[in-house]
Amino acid sequence: AKRFSLTTLFVSLLFSGLAQQPQVYNQFFMNPYMYNPAYAGVEGHAAAFAMYRDQWTNIEEAPQISHVSFHVPLEGGIALGGAAFNITQRLLSSSAAKASPSYLFIIDRTHFLRFGMSLGAGINSVNINEFDSPGDQAFDNFLDQSTFFIGDFGVAYHFGHFNVGVSLPNLFSYNPITQKEVADVEFSPTDNILFKMNYRGHVNDDFAFEPHIIYRFSNVIPHQYEAVMIAHLYHIVWAGASYRQDAGIIGLAGAKIAEKFAIGFSYELGNSNIASELGPTLEVNIGYHLGTKKDHAEHVSSFIKSHRLSAEERARKAELERQKRLAALQESRENIAS
Repeated sequence: AKRFSLTTLFVSLLFSGLAQQPQVYNQFFMNPYMYNPAYAGVEGHAAAFAMYRDQWTNIEEAPQISHVSFHVPLEGGIALGGAAFNITQRLLSSSAAKASPSYLFIIDRTHFLRFGMSLGAGINSVNINEFDSPGDQAFDNFLDQSTFFIGDFGVAYHFGHFNVGVSLPNLFSYNPITQKEVADVEFSPTDNILFKMNYRGHVNDDFAFEPHIIYRFSNVIPHQYEAVMIAHLYHIVWAGASYRQDAGIIGLAGAKIAEKFAIGFSYELGNSNIASELGPTLEVNIGYHLGTKKDHAEHVSSFIKSHRLSAEERARKAELERQKRLAALQESRENIAS
Protein backbone atom coordinates (compact mmCIF):
# COMPACT_ATOMS: atom_id res chain seq x y z
CA ALA A 1 0.00 0.00 0.00
CA LYS A 2 1.15 3.52 -0.72
CA ARG A 3 2.51 5.25 2.38
CA PHE A 4 2.50 8.90 3.37
CA SER A 5 4.54 11.09 5.68
CA LEU A 6 3.42 13.07 8.70
CA THR A 7 3.88 16.20 6.59
CA THR A 8 1.19 14.92 4.23
CA LEU A 9 -1.18 14.66 7.18
CA PHE A 10 -0.49 18.22 8.24
CA VAL A 11 -1.24 19.43 4.69
CA SER A 12 -4.48 17.45 4.72
CA LEU A 13 -5.40 18.87 8.13
CA LEU A 14 -4.84 22.35 6.76
CA PHE A 15 -7.37 21.67 4.01
CA SER A 16 -9.71 20.04 6.50
CA GLY A 17 -10.35 23.50 7.93
CA LEU A 18 -12.78 23.83 5.01
CA ALA A 19 -15.14 21.49 6.81
CA GLN A 20 -15.34 23.85 9.80
CA GLN A 21 -16.52 26.74 7.67
CA PRO A 22 -19.73 26.93 5.60
CA GLN A 23 -19.15 25.35 2.21
CA VAL A 24 -18.96 27.62 -0.84
CA TYR A 25 -20.60 26.54 -4.10
CA ASN A 26 -20.25 28.34 -7.42
CA GLN A 27 -23.69 27.41 -8.76
CA PHE A 28 -25.84 27.86 -5.67
CA PHE A 29 -28.37 29.74 -7.84
CA MET A 30 -29.48 26.44 -9.38
CA ASN A 31 -30.48 25.14 -5.95
CA PRO A 32 -30.60 27.85 -3.24
CA TYR A 33 -31.57 25.15 -0.73
CA MET A 34 -27.83 24.38 -0.58
CA TYR A 35 -27.35 27.64 1.33
CA ASN A 36 -30.68 28.11 3.08
CA PRO A 37 -33.09 25.38 4.30
CA ALA A 38 -36.03 27.82 3.95
CA TYR A 39 -35.84 27.21 0.18
CA ALA A 40 -36.95 23.59 0.54
CA GLY A 41 -39.97 23.17 -1.75
CA VAL A 42 -39.40 26.45 -3.63
CA GLU A 43 -39.27 24.63 -6.99
CA GLY A 44 -42.96 23.77 -6.80
CA HIS A 45 -41.97 20.24 -7.84
CA ALA A 46 -40.29 17.31 -6.23
CA ALA A 47 -36.73 18.23 -7.23
CA ALA A 48 -33.40 16.40 -7.05
CA PHE A 49 -29.95 17.98 -7.38
CA ALA A 50 -26.37 16.70 -7.47
CA MET A 51 -23.05 18.55 -7.42
CA TYR A 52 -19.40 17.60 -7.78
CA ARG A 53 -16.54 20.03 -7.06
CA ASP A 54 -12.84 19.44 -7.74
CA GLN A 55 -11.02 22.04 -5.66
CA TRP A 56 -7.60 23.44 -6.65
CA THR A 57 -6.77 20.92 -9.35
CA ASN A 58 -2.98 21.47 -9.16
CA ILE A 59 -2.87 20.26 -5.54
CA GLU A 60 -2.94 16.50 -5.11
CA GLU A 61 -4.29 16.62 -1.54
CA ALA A 62 -6.95 19.24 -2.29
CA PRO A 63 -10.60 18.51 -1.44
CA GLN A 64 -13.10 16.85 -3.72
CA ILE A 65 -16.66 17.62 -2.69
CA SER A 66 -19.91 15.93 -3.67
CA HIS A 67 -23.38 17.05 -2.61
CA VAL A 68 -26.86 15.63 -3.30
CA SER A 69 -30.22 16.99 -2.20
CA PHE A 70 -33.95 16.49 -2.62
CA HIS A 71 -36.90 18.65 -1.61
CA VAL A 72 -40.64 18.69 -2.24
CA PRO A 73 -43.56 20.97 -1.30
CA LEU A 74 -46.34 19.31 0.68
CA GLU A 75 -49.83 20.57 1.44
CA GLY A 76 -50.52 23.27 3.99
CA GLY A 77 -47.39 25.29 3.19
CA ILE A 78 -45.09 22.58 4.54
CA ALA A 79 -42.10 21.28 2.59
CA LEU A 80 -39.48 18.65 3.28
CA GLY A 81 -35.90 18.50 2.14
CA GLY A 82 -32.85 16.34 2.64
CA ALA A 83 -29.19 16.60 1.71
CA ALA A 84 -25.95 14.65 2.02
CA PHE A 85 -22.36 15.60 1.29
CA ASN A 86 -18.90 14.11 1.27
CA ILE A 87 -15.54 15.91 1.42
CA THR A 88 -12.51 13.80 0.57
CA GLN A 89 -9.04 15.22 1.25
CA ARG A 90 -6.61 12.42 0.47
CA LEU A 91 -6.31 10.77 3.88
CA LEU A 92 -9.22 12.57 5.51
CA SER A 93 -12.91 12.42 4.72
CA SER A 94 -16.08 13.94 6.13
CA SER A 95 -19.58 12.73 5.31
CA ALA A 96 -22.90 14.00 6.65
CA ALA A 97 -26.64 14.03 5.99
CA LYS A 98 -29.47 16.25 7.16
CA ALA A 99 -33.26 16.63 6.96
CA SER A 100 -35.00 19.98 6.54
CA PRO A 101 -38.64 20.87 7.21
CA SER A 102 -39.77 24.30 6.01
CA TYR A 103 -42.93 26.36 6.12
CA LEU A 104 -44.35 28.89 3.65
CA PHE A 105 -46.27 31.81 5.18
CA ILE A 106 -48.50 33.68 2.72
CA ILE A 107 -48.61 37.41 3.48
CA ASP A 108 -50.78 38.12 0.42
CA ARG A 109 -50.90 36.96 -3.22
CA THR A 110 -47.55 38.57 -4.05
CA HIS A 111 -45.60 38.50 -0.76
CA PHE A 112 -44.38 35.30 0.89
CA LEU A 113 -42.13 34.26 3.78
CA ARG A 114 -40.36 30.93 4.18
CA PHE A 115 -38.80 29.46 7.31
CA GLY A 116 -36.62 26.36 7.40
CA MET A 117 -34.31 24.42 9.67
CA SER A 118 -32.04 21.41 9.16
CA LEU A 119 -30.71 18.83 11.60
CA GLY A 120 -28.33 16.01 10.83
CA ALA A 121 -25.15 14.18 11.70
CA GLY A 122 -21.90 13.14 10.12
CA ILE A 123 -18.69 11.23 10.51
CA ASN A 124 -15.00 12.15 10.09
CA SER A 125 -12.32 9.61 9.39
CA VAL A 126 -8.52 9.48 9.12
CA ASN A 127 -6.77 6.51 7.54
CA ILE A 128 -3.78 6.42 9.91
CA ASN A 129 -2.66 3.00 8.64
CA GLU A 130 -1.64 4.59 5.34
CA PHE A 131 1.26 6.43 6.97
CA ASP A 132 4.90 5.33 7.00
CA SER A 133 4.88 4.93 10.79
CA PRO A 134 1.28 4.49 11.98
CA GLY A 135 2.58 3.63 15.48
CA ASP A 136 4.31 7.02 15.84
CA GLN A 137 3.40 8.84 19.09
CA ALA A 138 2.39 11.82 16.93
CA PHE A 139 -0.76 9.85 16.07
CA ASP A 140 -1.65 8.95 19.67
CA ASN A 141 -4.18 11.76 19.86
CA PHE A 142 -5.92 10.83 16.61
CA LEU A 143 -9.04 8.70 16.28
CA ASP A 144 -9.83 6.65 13.19
CA GLN A 145 -13.38 8.06 13.25
CA SER A 146 -15.47 10.64 15.07
CA THR A 147 -19.07 11.79 14.78
CA PHE A 148 -20.61 15.24 14.84
CA PHE A 149 -23.93 17.07 14.49
CA ILE A 150 -24.82 19.58 11.78
CA GLY A 151 -27.68 22.02 11.43
CA ASP A 152 -28.71 25.26 9.80
CA PHE A 153 -31.59 27.73 9.95
CA GLY A 154 -32.92 30.18 7.38
CA VAL A 155 -35.58 32.71 6.44
CA ALA A 156 -36.49 33.85 2.93
CA TYR A 157 -38.77 36.60 1.62
CA HIS A 158 -40.28 36.58 -1.89
CA PHE A 159 -41.92 39.38 -3.85
CA GLY A 160 -42.55 38.57 -7.49
CA HIS A 161 -39.19 37.63 -8.98
CA PHE A 162 -37.28 39.22 -6.08
CA ASN A 163 -35.92 36.93 -3.35
CA VAL A 164 -33.88 37.69 -0.25
CA GLY A 165 -32.72 35.26 2.40
CA VAL A 166 -30.71 35.08 5.61
CA SER A 167 -29.30 31.85 7.01
CA LEU A 168 -27.19 30.55 9.89
CA PRO A 169 -25.18 27.77 8.25
CA ASN A 170 -23.63 26.37 11.45
CA LEU A 171 -25.95 25.71 14.39
CA PHE A 172 -23.44 23.33 15.99
CA SER A 173 -19.69 23.36 16.48
CA TYR A 174 -17.53 20.46 15.46
CA ASN A 175 -13.87 19.75 14.80
CA PRO A 176 -13.10 18.08 11.46
CA ILE A 177 -9.84 16.66 12.87
CA THR A 178 -10.57 13.37 14.62
CA GLN A 179 -8.76 14.01 17.90
CA LYS A 180 -9.34 12.44 21.31
CA GLU A 181 -8.66 15.72 23.05
CA VAL A 182 -9.86 18.95 21.45
CA ALA A 183 -9.31 22.33 23.02
CA ASP A 184 -12.49 24.15 24.02
CA VAL A 185 -13.30 26.89 21.54
CA GLU A 186 -16.02 29.47 22.11
CA PHE A 187 -18.78 28.98 19.54
CA SER A 188 -21.98 30.77 18.61
CA PRO A 189 -24.44 29.90 15.81
CA THR A 190 -24.22 33.56 14.78
CA ASP A 191 -20.46 33.33 14.14
CA ASN A 192 -21.34 32.77 10.47
CA ILE A 193 -24.30 34.46 8.77
CA LEU A 194 -25.09 34.38 5.05
CA PHE A 195 -27.16 37.08 3.32
CA LYS A 196 -28.38 36.41 -0.22
CA MET A 197 -30.66 38.24 -2.63
CA ASN A 198 -31.48 37.93 -6.30
CA TYR A 199 -33.85 39.25 -8.94
CA ARG A 200 -34.93 37.84 -12.30
CA GLY A 201 -35.74 40.53 -14.85
CA HIS A 202 -37.48 39.45 -18.04
CA VAL A 203 -36.60 41.65 -21.01
CA ASN A 204 -39.03 39.63 -23.15
CA ASP A 205 -40.31 36.07 -23.35
CA ASP A 206 -36.97 34.80 -24.66
CA PHE A 207 -34.41 36.67 -22.57
CA ALA A 208 -33.95 37.25 -18.84
CA PHE A 209 -31.11 38.54 -16.68
CA GLU A 210 -30.55 37.41 -13.11
CA PRO A 211 -28.19 39.17 -10.68
CA HIS A 212 -27.31 37.62 -7.30
CA ILE A 213 -25.58 39.26 -4.35
CA ILE A 214 -24.13 37.33 -1.39
CA TYR A 215 -22.50 38.63 1.75
CA ARG A 216 -20.85 36.22 4.20
CA PHE A 217 -20.45 37.61 7.69
CA SER A 218 -18.07 35.72 9.96
CA ASN A 219 -16.43 36.10 13.36
CA VAL A 220 -13.99 33.33 12.41
CA ILE A 221 -12.71 34.20 8.94
CA PRO A 222 -12.71 37.50 6.96
CA HIS A 223 -16.06 38.73 5.69
CA GLN A 224 -16.69 38.12 2.00
CA TYR A 225 -19.01 39.40 -0.72
CA GLU A 226 -19.91 37.79 -4.03
CA ALA A 227 -21.69 39.12 -7.13
CA VAL A 228 -23.17 36.95 -9.90
CA MET A 229 -24.83 37.81 -13.20
CA ILE A 230 -26.66 35.20 -15.26
CA ALA A 231 -28.27 35.63 -18.70
CA HIS A 232 -31.04 33.20 -19.71
CA LEU A 233 -31.16 32.82 -23.51
CA TYR A 234 -34.43 31.40 -24.83
CA HIS A 235 -34.62 29.68 -21.43
CA ILE A 236 -32.62 26.84 -22.95
CA VAL A 237 -29.05 27.94 -22.25
CA TRP A 238 -27.53 30.33 -19.75
CA ALA A 239 -24.18 32.02 -19.41
CA GLY A 240 -22.69 34.26 -16.80
CA ALA A 241 -19.87 35.12 -14.46
CA SER A 242 -19.33 35.85 -10.81
CA TYR A 243 -16.73 37.57 -8.71
CA ARG A 244 -15.99 36.39 -5.18
CA GLN A 245 -13.85 38.59 -2.95
CA ASP A 246 -10.34 37.15 -2.55
CA ALA A 247 -11.24 34.26 -4.86
CA GLY A 248 -11.35 35.85 -8.30
CA ILE A 249 -13.57 35.44 -11.33
CA ILE A 250 -15.73 32.41 -12.05
CA GLY A 251 -17.14 31.48 -15.46
CA LEU A 252 -20.63 29.94 -15.57
CA ALA A 253 -22.60 28.18 -18.32
CA GLY A 254 -25.31 25.58 -18.64
CA ALA A 255 -28.35 24.26 -20.46
CA LYS A 256 -31.95 23.27 -19.71
CA ILE A 257 -34.14 20.64 -21.36
CA ALA A 258 -37.95 20.74 -21.47
CA GLU A 259 -38.13 22.83 -18.28
CA LYS A 260 -37.35 19.68 -16.29
CA PHE A 261 -33.60 19.06 -16.45
CA ALA A 262 -30.64 21.43 -16.06
CA ILE A 263 -26.88 20.98 -16.10
CA GLY A 264 -24.36 23.66 -15.24
CA PHE A 265 -20.59 24.04 -15.27
CA SER A 266 -18.29 26.50 -13.56
CA TYR A 267 -14.59 27.30 -13.91
CA GLU A 268 -13.07 29.17 -10.98
CA LEU A 269 -9.74 30.87 -11.64
CA GLY A 270 -9.01 31.54 -7.97
CA ASN A 271 -7.03 34.30 -6.31
CA SER A 272 -4.68 35.80 -8.89
CA ASN A 273 -1.74 35.80 -6.42
CA ILE A 274 -1.78 32.02 -5.96
CA ALA A 275 -3.90 30.74 -8.85
CA SER A 276 -0.92 29.32 -10.75
CA GLU A 277 0.14 27.22 -7.75
CA LEU A 278 -3.32 25.99 -6.70
CA GLY A 279 -4.88 25.62 -10.13
CA PRO A 280 -8.52 26.19 -11.10
CA THR A 281 -11.57 24.77 -9.33
CA LEU A 282 -14.08 22.87 -11.45
CA GLU A 283 -17.71 22.27 -10.56
CA VAL A 284 -20.65 20.53 -12.25
CA ASN A 285 -24.28 20.68 -11.09
CA ILE A 286 -27.39 18.90 -12.32
CA GLY A 287 -31.02 19.40 -11.36
CA TYR A 288 -34.18 17.50 -12.25
CA HIS A 289 -37.89 18.10 -11.64
CA LEU A 290 -39.74 14.88 -10.90
CA GLY A 291 -43.32 14.73 -12.15
CA THR A 292 -45.54 17.77 -12.63
CA LYS A 293 -45.92 20.95 -10.59
CA LYS A 294 -47.71 20.41 -7.30
CA ASP A 295 -51.13 22.09 -7.39
CA HIS A 296 -50.80 23.03 -3.72
CA ALA A 297 -47.51 24.90 -4.25
CA GLU A 298 -48.64 28.46 -3.48
CA HIS A 299 -45.33 30.07 -4.47
CA VAL A 300 -42.71 28.91 -6.96
CA SER A 301 -39.28 30.30 -7.80
CA SER A 302 -37.23 28.00 -10.00
CA PHE A 303 -34.00 28.38 -11.97
CA ILE A 304 -34.90 25.37 -14.12
CA LYS A 305 -38.26 26.95 -15.05
CA SER A 306 -37.11 30.50 -15.70
CA HIS A 307 -39.86 31.71 -18.05
CA ARG A 308 -41.90 34.71 -16.97
CA LEU A 309 -44.96 32.46 -16.93
CA SER A 310 -45.16 28.75 -16.19
CA ALA A 311 -45.80 26.26 -18.99
CA GLU A 312 -49.39 25.91 -17.81
CA GLU A 313 -49.92 29.68 -17.77
CA ARG A 314 -48.38 30.04 -21.23
CA ALA A 315 -50.67 27.29 -22.53
CA ARG A 316 -53.74 29.02 -21.08
CA LYS A 317 -52.61 32.35 -22.54
CA ALA A 318 -52.08 30.78 -25.97
CA GLU A 319 -55.53 29.18 -25.82
CA LEU A 320 -57.17 32.50 -24.94
CA GLU A 321 -55.38 34.16 -27.85
CA ARG A 322 -56.54 31.40 -30.17
CA GLN A 323 -60.14 31.77 -29.02
CA LYS A 324 -59.98 35.56 -29.53
CA ARG A 325 -58.69 35.10 -33.09
CA LEU A 326 -61.44 32.59 -33.84
CA ALA A 327 -64.09 34.92 -32.45
CA ALA A 328 -62.72 37.84 -34.50
CA LEU A 329 -62.67 35.68 -37.64
CA GLN A 330 -66.25 34.53 -37.01
CA GLU A 331 -67.41 38.10 -36.49
CA SER A 332 -65.68 39.18 -39.71
CA ARG A 333 -67.40 36.44 -41.70
CA GLU A 334 -70.78 37.37 -40.24
CA ASN A 335 -70.24 41.03 -41.21
CA ILE A 336 -69.38 40.05 -44.78
CA ALA A 337 -72.41 37.76 -45.02
CA SER A 338 -74.72 40.53 -43.86
